[in-house]
Amino acid sequence: MQAASAVGLESVASEILAAVAAAGSATDEQLSNLHFLYDSHFAKALQIVDQGGVWCFVGASSGRRVYQAFFFDVVSKAEAAACKHQLAARLADALNKTRVQTVSDIALGHLLAE
Repeated sequence: MQAASAVGLESVASEILAAVAAAGSATDEQLSNLHFLYDSHFAKALQIVDQGGVWCFVGASSGRRVYQAFFFDVVSKAEAAACKHQLAARLADALNKTRVQTVSDIALGHLLAE
């Protein structure tokens, strides 16, 4: 995927996810649009979310967040619009379906170093 089209896709997806977060739920149209944008990754991401597989670790002092989905750390890569794990983390966050755990900033640093 070229960088320009990835940025456009990201912008559209961000708008949809912001609307989902504001409403606290997703409409069929929003889900359909996300499926169109992400194709097979969307179904897999939704499965991860539905199974409660997204964790959000929050640094107690800093408030920084690290997401994990099914034991895979979610790290953004510029060459891909989003893998299923990144999409699952964003979708779970928008739907308020992350499993949140507050940890020390040192523990958060260890998560990032793994």
